[in-house]
Amino acid sequence: MAVCLPLQEITEFVKEIAVQAGKIMLEGASGDKELEFKSSVDIVTDIDKKVESFVKDQVTKKYPDFEFLGEEEAATQGETLSDAPTWVVDPIDGTTNFVHKLVL
Repeated sequence: MAVCLPLQEITEFVKEIAVQAGKIMLEGASGDKELEFKSSVDIVTDIDKKVESFVKDQVTKKYPDFEFLGEEEAATQGETLSDAPTWVVDPIDGTTNFVHKLVL
């Protein structure tokens, strides 16, 4: 059975939280960052975690029946996917460039 999702509402919601998440990234861009290495080339910062946490909090408040899979959380807790509507979030796509201030 197909699930009917309010796509226009979701689109507007995504725009709102993207702007807010962007502000978090910009605030963290100029300061020192706490770095962790998931592998020899895969960096995660405290800003990645802060953005992911913010997005997850907003999504779960607005859409409590939806699943959430964040890149940073999945790295430590494993991945789970189901047939439920699922948000898949990479908080900062291009963390290495972000850390080296190559893009903003």
